[in-house]
Amino acid sequence: MIDISDLTNPQEVGFYDTPGSAWGVAISGHYAFVADRWAGLRVIDISDLTNPQEVGFYDTPGSAWGVAISGHYAFVADDWAGLRVIDISNPTSPQEVGFYVTPDEAIDVAVSGSYAFVADRDAGLRVIDISDPSHPQEVSFHDTPGEALDVVISESYAFVADRWAGFRVIDISDPTKPREVGFYDPPGRAYGVAVLGDHAFVADRWAGLRVIDVSDPTNPQEVGFYDTPGHAYGVAVLGDYAFVADWNAGLQILEFLGVGVAEDQAIGEFTPRVIPAGPDQFRVVFSTPLRKPLRLDLFSVNGRRVGIFRLTPGVKEATLNLSGFASGVYLLHAPRLAGPLRLILIR
Repeated sequence: MIDISDLTNPQEVGFYDTPGSAWGVAISGHYAFVADRWAGLRVIDISDLTNPQEVGFYDTPGSAWGVAISGHYAFVADDWAGLRVIDISNPTSPQEVGFYVTPDEAIDVAVSGSYAFVADRDAGLRVIDISDPSHPQEVSFHDTPGEALDVVISESYAFVADRWAGFRVIDISDPTKPREVGFYDPPGRAYGVAVLGDHAFVADRWAGLRVIDVSDPTNPQEVGFYDTPGHAYGVAVLGDYAFVADWNAGLQILEFLGVGVAEDQAIGEFTPRVIPAGPDQFRVVFSTPLRKPLRLDLFSVNGRRVGIFRLTPGVKEATLNLSGFASGVYLLHAPRLAGPLRLILIR
């Protein structure tokens, strides 16, 4: 259990050592449901975050990789044993009520409405009708070209981390006829995915975190990345922050500053523009003078801060000197700026 109230200084406040290998988790109420590989589904009472305690478990027949909660049921991606449906109405005594054995290895699961969407490794995305939890039935599938390892649902699309085949976008507006409408092949191996608004965040193993614009699902485009120090296996997003499970480098917390913002993006009541001002120099011009001090942070495209510029009240324009920087693309960000301004330095 990590306290992230101060995102710059996360602190562990509690833990529970499950008997297996905790790989997936879903939260419902004051319980955490943990997919614990060979130890099945574990139910942890987290009402006291400093002292979490196991209150129940169900030993699934396979190896529990992923779990999703919907109503009184936990849906477990159980490797060779497929999708298992567990009644958790009594968290202290979870009971299996149904299952469907998928053709390959069920690694992850997401639930939307009456359907469970299973990332089934070499067998791609499987769509399971769970309207009767005691008798789940496959209604369709889409065989992705790689190995489906993670899946999230947003509106009428399933976004799949497909390992060596990258990031796949599947239209599920008709769950009986899923079809791929777009893809993006990042440089690493896509293991995890999260979606927030028009952006997908892909945990791409040794290539870190990749940020994909999915505003046009038929043409996803990378708009940013951060090269994490370890190997990115999983990601979750909350507000402006991405939380990356980075293997031996632990939990990495990254602030998403926004991308692709036009030069007239507003800072509060101001409308700054960036204008080249000669070799290695850029002018930042505001529509009205600054009423308060303003700090501008300069980032490289991989998300690392490389410079700080401080502007004083009354300034209407400022010249930024980048003579000490290498050629490339940089992002200029301020606390009141909804997204960064892009600077391209060419020599």
